[in-house]
Amino acid sequence: MTSDPVPPSDPVPPSDPVPSSDPVPSSGPVPQSVAALRAVLRERTGPAADVDAAPLHDSSPVHAARLGDGRRVVVKPALDDGPGQRALAAWARALEAAGVGAVSPVGGLPLPLAVPGPDGVEHRVAYPFVDGRPVRLPADLALLGDLLGRLHAASAPLADDPALADLPRFSWPEHDAASVAEDVDAIAGVVARLALPDQVAARWADELEGFWGAQLPRVRDAALPAWPVVLDVRAVNVVVGAAGPVVVDLENGEVAPRLLDLAYTALFAGHEAGPAALPDAREWAVLRDAYLAVAPPLTTAERALWEDALVYMRLEWGTWMLTEGTDDAEWADPARRGYLTDLLLLEPERWPL
Repeated sequence: MTSDPVPPSDPVPPSDPVPSSDPVPSSGPVPQSVAALRAVLRERTGPAADVDAAPLHDSSPVHAARLGDGRRVVVKPALDDGPGQRALAAWARALEAAGVGAVSPVGGLPLPLAVPGPDGVEHRVAYPFVDGRPVRLPADLALLGDLLGRLHAASAPLADDPALADLPRFSWPEHDAASVAEDVDAIAGVVARLALPDQVAARWADELEGFWGAQLPRVRDAALPAWPVVLDVRAVNVVVGAAGPVVVDLENGEVAPRLLDLAYTALFAGHEAGPAALPDAREWAVLRDAYLAVAPPLTTAERALWEDALVYMRLEWGTWMLTEGTDDAEWADPARRGYLTDLLLLEPERWPL
C-alpha cells in the first residue's frame, strides 16, 4: 500500500535461522567480510575466536561464531551504529529480567561492534547461541500465543522508558495512489498464476483502494495501546530451549499498537515454517486464548478494531509476501504455495477476537 511495504527498520531478513553447529573452518578462500569479522573478534576476545565462512541466510551476512572464551554466538548486522541498537539491547535485557525468553547482546563487546568493510565501517552485534528445538506448527500455537502475551505484558510498562526512547516508532502509511495501483496489478498477476477466479483479485483491489477512506481513519485515530513490540513472532524466529521458548530476532521491533503485533503473528506464524495453510478457526482459538490468558487485557477499542488491524497487516505485509517476497522456487513448493494461497483468500471473520 506504500512505496516501501517492508518496514525500513528491518535490516536483515526476518527469518534468520538459528545455527545447529559450531563454526566450521572453511577449506576455501574466506570472504573479506568474514576475515575482517574474525580479526575483530580475535582482537576483542582472544585468538581462539572463529567465524563460520558460510552465512546462515543466503541474503544476509548473519554468521555463526565462537568467541575467544568459547562462547557460541550468532553475529548479525546492527540496527544502526549507536542509539537505536542500544535501545534495542535495553529492551531485550528488560525482557530477560522479566523472565521472558528473548536474546540480548553478549557482554564484553562494544555495542555495536565496528568491523572494517570495503565501503567503510560495518556494524555488527553478537548474540548468544540458543540451543533447543524448532517450533512445530500447529502443535505449538499455544506456545507462540503464550510467548507473545508474555512479551506484551513485560513490554507494556516500558512504553515511556527513557532507555528505549531511540527505538523506531511505528507510523501509519501515507496514501500513494501509484503504489496502490502497482500492488493491484501485482496481486492480479498472482491470482492469474494460481488460476483463481478474477473475483479474488477484485476483492483484494477493493480492499487496497478502500482502506484509505474507511479502515485507516478508524484504526489510526483510535489511539490504540502501543509499546515495544516484535512484529516478527513466528515459528522460524523462536527456539524452544530447556527453559522455554526464546524469540531470537527482535530487529523488527518498534513502538507500535500491540494489536498489529497480534495480527502479525496470527497471519505469519507459519511463514517459511512449513504449514500449507494459515491457522483454521480452531487453531486460531488456541493461539488467541493462550495469548489472552497472559497479555494485558484488550481494550474495548482494540476488540472493535481487530478486523481493521487484521486487514491492514494482511494488505501491508501480505501484499509484499505474495509479490516481491516470494520467488519462483518458493511458489513451486506445494506447502508454501498453499500457505500463500490461503493468505490471499483469508476472510477476517475466520479469526474472531
